[in-house]
Amino acid sequence: ISIPAETAQQFWITVHVPEDAKASTYVATLTLKPGNAPELVLPLTIRVLPFKLAEPALIYSIYYRGQLAADAAGSIDADPKSAEQYLAEMRNLKAHGISHPTMYQRFDDKALFDRAIEMRRQAGLSIDPLYSLGITMGRGPPMTPEALTAWKEKVRTGLARVRAHGIKELYVYGLDEADGERLKAERRAFKATHEA
Repeated sequence: ISIPAETAQQFWITVHVPEDAKASTYVATLTLKPGNAPELVLPLTIRVLPFKLAEPALIYSIYYRGQLAADAAGSIDADPKSAEQYLAEMRNLKAHGISHPTMYQRFDDKALFDRAIEMRRQAGLSIDPLYSLGITMGRGPPMTPEALTAWKEKVRTGLARVRAHGIKELYVYGLDEADGERLKAERRAFKATHEA
């Protein structure tokens, strides 16, 4: 990686402790080898405690925007992912304690939606409840009776899609960072969602 002069770059180091590791303090070093500077040796101390953590009492999620790309080509970006990228990111989230990342995959492409669900299962993530960003209100909540009826149908279609995977609970994302009148205006859409 190239890091511009006079800037800092943060890196995360993840250490996976083997299940059979004995309780102890382990000492190691990390060596950074820049192309244009001397090596830097950093100490790393890991303390393994003599107990296993219980499963969390809370559901841990994260706002995750990645979607399987229709053309199967991913990018180094928040959204379009190849199948290889998507699965790797799902496994990485699971390894870091995230059990229910949001799902941005759109419901209107059944093949990609179904594949994304299966990849989440393959990575060991829980898919129920499903926190979806794939059913959206667009730029504003539905306000007219016709728009609310169309919204309910969209939600029902989404429910049918997730129920086919054995998912019982679906959470639909509202408008991003809505406040004031925009937030109040969503109440009709929230009610319609529950009715659907």
